[in-house]
Amino acid sequence: MAGFDKKASDHIPWAKDQGHDYLVGSNAQNAMQAGLVTQVGLAPFTVDLEAEGFKRMKDANYTVIVQIEGATATVDESTKTSGSFDVLGGADTNVLNLLIIGRTADQPDG
Repeated sequence: MAGFDKKASDHIPWAKDQGHDYLVGSNAQNAMQAGLVTQVGLAPFTVDLEAEGFKRMKDANYTVIVQIEGATATVDESTKTSGSFDVLGGADTNVLNLLIIGRTADQPDG
């Protein structure tokens, strides 16, 4: 595959130690966080970012992509804060696949 012939893990010790073969870079000062969260109870289910191991966001201007195996899930945009958001859809014990893209609270302005 053109452009992916060199692995970061072959050249960067910490990438090798953590099993990160490829890295994504951005000059837009956005962070990407990904993880799995087990839903507890019926929708709406509130995802507390810090309680689930994610970084707090700088503000509510971030994107969340949510996927549940065999079900439909969406984020209720009106509930997004820098620390949480609600997921609509799914049921008790579903595993939510989350991708969160935006500026984290610890990123500098500018």
